[in-house]
Amino acid sequence: VVKEPTLRGLAISYSLYQTTWGALVIVVPVTIGLHFQAPASDRLTGFLRAIVGLSGAVGALIVGRIRTTGRERIVMAIGMGVTAIACWPVAACIGSAGLVIGLVIAGMAPGPIDVGLLTLRQRRTEPSKLGGVLSVSMSLNLSGFPIGSAVAGMLVGVSASGVFLFAAATTFVAALLVRFIPPDQASA
Repeated sequence: VVKEPTLRGLAISYSLYQTTWGALVIVVPVTIGLHFQAPASDRLTGFLRAIVGLSGAVGALIVGRIRTTGRERIVMAIGMGVTAIACWPVAACIGSAGLVIGLVIAGMAPGPIDVGLLTLRQRRTEPSKLGGVLSVSMSLNLSGFPIGSAVAGMLVGVSASGVFLFAAATTFVAALLVRFIPPDQASA
């Protein structure tokens, strides 16, 4: 994974993208808890997580019907950019309705991002090495999630809005870093 520029680029950009989801796991229940008392806040948090999951399924089904071969980097960057906007300003600045809308939008984005990541990784990996590459690169790809949670845990007491801004910023940088993943040889 370290020797292959595509896999290295995917690991860096996607792990940075995952910091956003690690941050959202912390900030969403805290934000809801500020506006609603338990047990309503618990039910609403669960409901929003279900909406994010359903939105993700819709996003994956939509992008699954679109030919992305050779355009995976663009699809990933757009999905990450959409996630950044969904976190800031939509989820952070428009109140409760903005939080719901932002989470629905952010929930749809992983489908295209994951399809781009998985197809690019598979196309650029020698078939005999795919199993080993998948195990290593998947753990690297998800390494940003706990980092995002840790940072959000430290920031949320100061500013929940600041956590949304952090989530948006890391995803925006991840989208920019996708550019450094080598293009297909045919399009280079």
